Amino acid sequence: MVQMKRTALALKFTLALLTLTLAGAFIVSQAKANFFPDPGPDLPRIYIRKDGNIDPETATIEKTGNLYKLTDNILLH
Repeated sequence: MVQMKRTALALKFTLALLTLTLAGAFIVSQAKANFFPDPGPDLPRIYIRKDGNIDPETATIEKTGNLYKLTDNILLH
């Protein structure tokens, strides 16, 4: 009787762990998804690179420490 309870508990634990692992994998894959569509060829592209640099340097964004501030409207050329 005690052995059956341990086996049932181990099975429940294994199923719970498997469920959490699968849910975690799903969440990570969703976090890597690109939620912002490609702006298309007519819209300007401004990038903040991993090192913190702004590309292109002429973009209307001002960097102060870890804070980025849009200083003007972004216009189509």
